[in-house]
Amino acid sequence: WTVCLIDCFVSIASCFIEIPEEIRLLVDCMNMITMGCMHAQQDVEIQDIKKNGYQGPNPAIAGMLPPLQQSMMQQGKPSAMGGMGGPAQQYGQPTGAPIEVQCGNCRQVFGAPQRGMQIQCPFCQTANMT
Repeated sequence: WTVCLIDCFVSIASCFIEIPEEIRLLVDCMNMITMGCMHAQQDVEIQDIKKNGYQGPNPAIAGMLPPLQQSMMQQGKPSAMGGMGGPAQQYGQPTGAPIEVQCGNCRQVFGAPQRGMQIQCPFCQTANMT
């Protein structure tokens, strides 16, 4: 949070005073360092999942989610490989043709990536099941 707040402070302050280029570069370096650490943490998690398989979300964390998100998680189906929903999706590979959904509220038709999911209508923001 600190880096984000510093970045916002420098951006707002630059509207009123001249901020030296060195300060802006220092804030950019802080942002890049933070993003690099986040990327490294995600890589460690991905490598662990590849090694041990995905075991689903931590029940203690899932219990702290709002009720709507908890119900969405409960609708998932555990797969034989562990985790939710089946084999891991390979990014960059097609997942099949999108399906058409008609909104139950405004009756507009829009596309959804797959069946069996809740998707928000882009026209009226109503949640619809596919």
